Amino acid sequence: MKQGGDLFPYQLAGLNWLEFSWQKGQHVILGDEMGLGKTVQAISLVGSLVSRGCAVPHLVVGPLSTLLNWEREFRKWAPHLNVINYSGTAADRQVIYKSELCAPNRSGESLPQKKRVKFHVLLTTYEMILNDRQKLGRFDYATLIVDEGHRLKSRNSKLFGALKAFKCSQRIILTGTPLQNTLEELFMLMNFIDPKKFTENRIEDFLEKYADIDTKEQIDELHRLLKPHLLRRMKHDVLKELPPKKEQIVLVEMSHEQKDLYKALLTKNYDLLSSKSKSKATGMKNLLMDLRKCCLHPSLITKNFKMMNRKKIVDFTKLSGKLELLERMLEKLFLGGHRVLIYSQFTTVLDMIHEWLHLKGIRVLALDGSIKGKERQKAVDAFNTEHEKYSVFLLSTRAGGLGINLATADTVIIFDSDWNPHNDLQAQARAHRLGQSREVMIYRLVTRATVEERIVEQAKKKMVLEHLVVSKGGGNQGGASSALKQEEVDDIIRYGVADLFATNKEENSAANDADADKGAKKEGSDAEGAPGSENGNDEEEGLGKTVADQEKKAGRDGGNKGKGVYYDDEALDKILDRKLAYEQNGDEENVERKDDYLQAFKVANFEIQEGNFWEDVLHDAHEEEVKSRKEVEEEECGKGKRKRRS
Repeated sequence: MKQGGDLFPYQLAGLNWLEFSWQKGQHVILGDEMGLGKTVQAISLVGSLVSRGCAVPHLVVGPLSTLLNWEREFRKWAPHLNVINYSGTAADRQVIYKSELCAPNRSGESLPQKKRVKFHVLLTTYEMILNDRQKLGRFDYATLIVDEGHRLKSRNSKLFGALKAFKCSQRIILTGTPLQNTLEELFMLMNFIDPKKFTENRIEDFLEKYADIDTKEQIDELHRLLKPHLLRRMKHDVLKELPPKKEQIVLVEMSHEQKDLYKALLTKNYDLLSSKSKSKATGMKNLLMDLRKCCLHPSLITKNFKMMNRKKIVDFTKLSGKLELLERMLEKLFLGGHRVLIYSQFTTVLDMIHEWLHLKGIRVLALDGSIKGKERQKAVDAFNTEHEKYSVFLLSTRAGGLGINLATADTVIIFDSDWNPHNDLQAQARAHRLGQSREVMIYRLVTRATVEERIVEQAKKKMVLEHLVVSKGGGNQGGASSALKQEEVDDIIRYGVADLFATNKEENSAANDADADKGAKKEGSDAEGAPGSENGNDEEEGLGKTVADQEKKAGRDGGNKGKGVYYDDEALDKILDRKLAYEQNGDEENVERKDDYLQAFKVANFEIQEGNFWEDVLHDAHEEEVKSRKEVEEEECGKGKRKRRS
């Protein structure tokens, strides 16, 4: 494999492991951490087999977004191979099938299709496998390589059944996240790899046996089951020369407008929240989505983007705590010569930030699920080569987390976190991978004391499970479910609500006390003569700044729940100081190397609270809203309940 360069020692070890597995006829999972070059190792295997006389073709299946990268890597590492990209329209695929896969029979010959194969590698997508499985299934394959193989996690998946029907000598799954959510998903991957050992009728016994992984013996036993089939290496173990990656959770305070809207959404849904009905799941999930949007920018709920223009861009920015902080972060990052990837799950958020940056005169590239094929690669190439022109790349977490190399960026900002933490890790790996020459910083923006903070904490459970089962080491945590139950949704929505409404009451109380004080002073001054205007102004200014001062004070300490977070320039400089970030907790990382996600925050403990939480917290606010609504209706209709004539 000299044509594309030299393999790293760990990649050569991976190739030898794949070769050894091939000789044994053993199906395997190459589960190296994202960014370690699983594609190159798989291509090296194919090239090695072909060079040794293997005449049977190879099948590579993956997401459409990765096919161009596979083609590029094959040209680099094994240009002598005939690689066919089997995708496009039905008509395109028919032409490829008839003219590029097999040589025609010579005069007088009637050789079967399998004997006339003229390609070495067929690249195709999951969708093409489902659409054209009968055609593609007519061939025998030496290796069936499934890229991003965690797509096979469901036993009810049509793709799972279709791929199992293909005839091949070896199945190879490539995935940087062998375990995304549950042990059941891992079991199904193993069933695809070794259906005799991991038979489907044993799945219930397997799940019951390892439901609570709380002993070293259980962990060791599970590792022994997986070891023959799974090879997983982490960057910090095999790439000592790769610059390190550091993630920071940056807590963000909502703007006043966001807080008001957040409370209004909860109050408006009081009946839903306090209901005991088991059929309220859909309504709860819709509310959860609205609360998440509110944490990003209130305009995503109100649909009011009138301030999205050059004259009012400052006011639009101030409506969102995250957007305001992002503005300040980007200014400092650009001054430091850093190049930034910004990830969001929502295309509407990407569109909003894109327009916002455009109005600020910042040129930006964007990539989401709607951008396909060559346009996608064109955007990636532009960012990697035109450094002076582009400093920001906006990407959707899922579409921008697969099959692309953005190692020219050294900063990743996760504007909002994915439900599945592995998708965020995939996104981070676009920058922290082979080819990166600078330290990489990841800033995860999380709105304090809201559903966002709870979602991030819940995601930690999934990372703990993977660390125990597939990575080295051990611990005493159990598994997590990928499907949110109704009680879990309620738990997430409940997070931070008590503090939010308690703060509101405190502010109202402070305002009432201030009014009473001013009233008393006014009466005194009327009796005694003219008041001291200077003292009066200072008093009002002091009262007006009380809450802000408390927030600033709390922010200097990193932010305390229930008080607020504010980052002055000094505090923000400390967050963006890479040297300081890598010095912090350095000793702990040397003692025990774990996932960055594990280091970032503590594990969430799911609790079902007794009593009617929502009635205790929202009842007064709900009654006030009902009363206010009635007063408005009466005002509109008049005393006789008839609509007034204009």
